[in-house]
Amino acid sequence: MSTTLATVASPLADKLVTLVLSTSTEEDNVSGSSGKLYGIEIDNTLNTVACYIKAVNIANATSTSHSAMWKFYAPASTKQTYMIPAGAAFSVGFSAWATTTAANGTTQAFDGTGNITVTLLCD
Repeated sequence: MSTTLATVASPLADKLVTLVLSTSTEEDNVSGSSGKLYGIEIDNTLNTVACYIKAVNIANATSTSHSAMWKFYAPASTKQTYMIPAGAAFSVGFSAWATTTAANGTTQAFDGTGNITVTLLCD
């Protein structure tokens, strides 16, 4: 087995955004501009129910009327990490919310009792 060490010419991303979510209320345009999402970590360790982090390419989202473009699942009492090596582009803004509802629709309830910390790696 061999090892190769290379220097990266430019960083993969230059923003680390942390959201603390406790209801299905949206966090709007958390990136501040367009960009790409390269990774997301969902810390759901404070809840005994599974959750979904839903996100849209909209600067001002409404969870009950906007269908999620991306859904990230985190089982109860766990921390999940998703990596997107090529990046998922968003052209307007990155808005997200937490819910325990899997489907899109008018009801986006959050039945957890603790905060969910979501960390985004983006540019």
